[in-house]
Amino acid sequence: MKKTSKLVKIKSILAVVLILFTVMMSLPVTTLAANNGTLNIHKLDSTGVTESEKEAGKVYKEVNGLYHAYLENAAYSAYKIGTFEQTADPVKVTYTPVSGLVDKSGAAITELNASTDPSNIDVAGLNVAAQGTTTASGPLVFGSLNEFSVYLIKETSLPEGVHGATDFIVTIPMFNKDNNTWEFSVDAYPKNTFANASIEKTIVSGADGSGDNIFYANIGDVLNYQVKVAVPSDIDNGLYTQFNIVDTSSQYLQIDTATITVKGTPSAGGADYVLSVANGDFTVDYLSNVLTLSFTDTGIDKLGNSDTLQVNYDTKILEGAMNEKGGLKNDIALNLKTKDKDVDPIKPDPDKPTPVVKIYSYGVKKLGDGGTPLADATFVLAEKNSSGDYTYLIYNSTTGLWTNASSIDNATPFKTETSGTDINSEAILQFRNLSKDNTYYLFETSAPTGYIILPNPVEIIATDASTDKVYDSFILNDTTGNYDYVAGVGFSKTIENLLESKNPGILPSTGGQGTYIFIATGIALIGLAAFLTIYYRKKTNA
Repeated sequence: MKKTSKLVKIKSILAVVLILFTVMMSLPVTTLAANNGTLNIHKLDSTGVTESEKEAGKVYKEVNGLYHAYLENAAYSAYKIGTFEQTADPVKVTYTPVSGLVDKSGAAITELNASTDPSNIDVAGLNVAAQGTTTASGPLVFGSLNEFSVYLIKETSLPEGVHGATDFIVTIPMFNKDNNTWEFSVDAYPKNTFANASIEKTIVSGADGSGDNIFYANIGDVLNYQVKVAVPSDIDNGLYTQFNIVDTSSQYLQIDTATITVKGTPSAGGADYVLSVANGDFTVDYLSNVLTLSFTDTGIDKLGNSDTLQVNYDTKILEGAMNEKGGLKNDIALNLKTKDKDVDPIKPDPDKPTPVVKIYSYGVKKLGDGGTPLADATFVLAEKNSSGDYTYLIYNSTTGLWTNASSIDNATPFKTETSGTDINSEAILQFRNLSKDNTYYLFETSAPTGYIILPNPVEIIATDASTDKVYDSFILNDTTGNYDYVAGVGFSKTIENLLESKNPGILPSTGGQGTYIFIATGIALIGLAAFLTIYYRKKTNA
């Protein structure tokens, strides 16, 4: 997933890169005008939600498309550790540490640069330039900070169980690469985690993957999901009263709870350990597509600080899955609770989204004269059997399953439309739950008035790319929570028909009245030819 410019800015603040030498020295002397600065510290929860999931009464900050609530009771202190100035001749930016600045070993810090480690600066001899505690109503603001100054920001206390960012350095003003200006109002986003715990999920077998946790499969396939959990780094302190793994899946995914396995890998090394229901380590609850693994006190006691848990289970794709817009999704979360605090559910990092499964599909668009969508063209789908003959197919639009028809007349007809909605407004036909890389054949059985039927079948092959195009027909609207139709993208191939008037030679339709006229005329001509042949032979012999 690509980062937004805001995230790039966030990382530049939280990283130690405080000096952008090459950019700064290229600026004219007049760039740095005297002005006091402001630091806005946005302490946010680690769980982002969509617009529709926001809770009333909470204040949120949008970051990378998700909304994060402000966290309260995190305390910060700002220490001035240096100044900087730009000289005219030669043009350069010089950073000067404050007097007496030392590292934690007592060694003097004589210069500030990109390699300066903020966590190694000793603040014992420094004055606090600003300090405060966050609230749930918005950012913590440090106003009237000195211009052309370098500040060390330290988290001095945090809410129960919350482990925040490491120390970081900011300058007032700070250079913004996006708009090539110096900004005197600086925004910092200390990343919040809960005791360094995290969770992620993927599919390890049963489906074809293409990156970004996107997978392709068919109805009836069995997928093996794998969940990895980074155990909190303070799990041994006995404060945790809840450790639950919660999987909320699509209604078309059925988890086989008998296949659940859980193993732990010690962070300090050594042999893996196994946790199970039989040993009383956790319980399993599976209801309404929500799977919950609730670890007991016995199970929690077996977890070590920063261990890695690996959970695996099989899941079957159910009938009807082809109609799930956006693909088959799973939400995974780690729910933790300490003796005195409920914790927001820990969800996967946006860079590691939960897996999405798409059902192999293919779309075609029917075009008429001039390239416009053409309605009333009818097709049936077929494939070749082991003998090389065509087997025509019947499609169940409820289950998504294909079965063999006894003949082309009994196959399921697919008719293009231009007066409906969505794909039916564009003469698009979408064939879902096709076997991967299998060649299918589209036979046109009826053409609109004024057009001719295609003389040969059209080959289609379902691939990852063709499936993506079908699913791209709908995109999730974060505001409404519904899927909006996207025109012009839901097909991989166009099929064009000729007007009858543009065809060099057209015979009457098979079975029509004109056929009998031609047959009768042909028989008459054959009879006349035979009569003339016999007549002239007799005349010659006479």
